[in-house]
Amino acid sequence: MRDIYLDSAATTRPDPQCLIDYTMASIDYPYNPSSVYEGGLDARNLLEDSRRKIANHVGCLPEEIIFTSGGTEGNNMIIRGFFEGKKEGLFITTQIEHPSVLRVAEYLENNTDITVYYLPVDSLGELYEISLDFTLELAIKEGIKPDDILVSIQAANNELGVAQNMEKIYQICGNHSVWLHSDQVQLFPHYGANLNCDAYTVSGHKFGALRGTGFVYMSKDFQKQFLPYIKGGGQEMGLRAGTENVAGCYALANQIERLKFEDGFLNFALKIREGLDGIEYKQNGYPHIPILSLTFPGVEASALVSLLGEKGIYISAGSACHNYSPEPSHVLQAIGLSDEDAKSTIRICYNSELTDEDVDYFLEQLRFYVKLLRGV
Repeated sequence: MRDIYLDSAATTRPDPQCLIDYTMASIDYPYNPSSVYEGGLDARNLLEDSRRKIANHVGCLPEEIIFTSGGTEGNNMIIRGFFEGKKEGLFITTQIEHPSVLRVAEYLENNTDITVYYLPVDSLGELYEISLDFTLELAIKEGIKPDDILVSIQAANNELGVAQNMEKIYQICGNHSVWLHSDQVQLFPHYGANLNCDAYTVSGHKFGALRGTGFVYMSKDFQKQFLPYIKGGGQEMGLRAGTENVAGCYALANQIERLKFEDGFLNFALKIREGLDGIEYKQNGYPHIPILSLTFPGVEASALVSLLGEKGIYISAGSACHNYSPEPSHVLQAIGLSDEDAKSTIRICYNSELTDEDVDYFLEQLRFYVKLLRGV
C-alpha cells in the first residue's frame, strides 16, 4: 500500500509542474539578477514578472512583495525589521503563535528595551479581542507612541486549524493607529491572502511550491517603519539583502496562479468522527482549515506517531515543530490542556490526494494502536 500522508500542514509534495518551472528557469536564466549585462537583465525581468504575478493575485502593488526563503525568515524579518533601531516600543502577540514569532518575542524581551505582551486565547484557541483593545488603549495612555507598537497575530493556527477574525483585529489596530502583522503561512494555501493587515508572511512549501521559497507583503506605509536587519546588498528594494533565487521565485509565482482551494475537508472530518465512534478522544478547537487536533487520553502521542509511521501513515504529534521536543505544546497548554493530555495529542491534516480507502485504512490502524497503547 502506498504511503498515506496526513501531515500537509508541515509541508507538501512539490507540484511536478513547479519542478519543471524551476528547472527551466535555472537553465535558461542562470545569471545574477543584479548584473547589468544582458543575461542578468533577462533574469531581473523574470524576477520582476514573478513579483507582478503574485501582486496581481493577492491584490497589492508589486513593490509591496518581497521574496524570502519562507515563513521563519519572513516572520523574523518583519518583526525584527520593525523594531530595528527603535529604543523603545511594544510588541503584542498571542500565546499560540508559531515558534518563529515567539522566539523573536523572547529575543526582544532579553536583548532590547522593547516591551512584549502575550495575549491569551480561549479553550478553542480564539483570541479574546477585547484584551487586544484594552492592552492597546492602556499602552497608549501610558505614553507609548502608536508608531512604536506592532501587533502580530497568526491568521490560522498550525496545530489547531483555528482562524482568527483578522478583519476585527485589523479594525481594532486601526482604531488605535498601530501596525498589524499576520503570519498567514497556514491560511494562504486554503483561502488566499487576507489583506486585513499591514504586513503578512507566506511560505511556498505549504502549497506545492519549493522549500526555501516564500514572500512577505509589506504595505508602502509599513515599509517606512522598517529597517532591514539582514545587512548586505540592495536587493529586494533594499529591504532584504541577498542574491534572489530567481528560478524559485518564478516557480513560486506560477504555483500561486495554479492554487486551487480544496473543499473536501468537511467530509473528511465527518468520516474521522464516525470512524472513531466508541473510542475515547477529544477534538481541540473548531478548525477553519484542514487540520484536526485530537487528544487520546492515556496514549503517548509520540508512540502513536511512530507505530503508524511503520505502517506508512504519516501524522504528527501536536505539530512538526514539537515532534522532537520533550516539552508539551505551548499551543495546547494555552487552550487549557494538561501536560499529560498535550502529550497525548496528534495532528492530522486533510489533502485532496487522500482516497476513501486511505482514510479507512488510517482509521483502522488508528483504532487498533490506540487500543493497544491503552492495554485493551
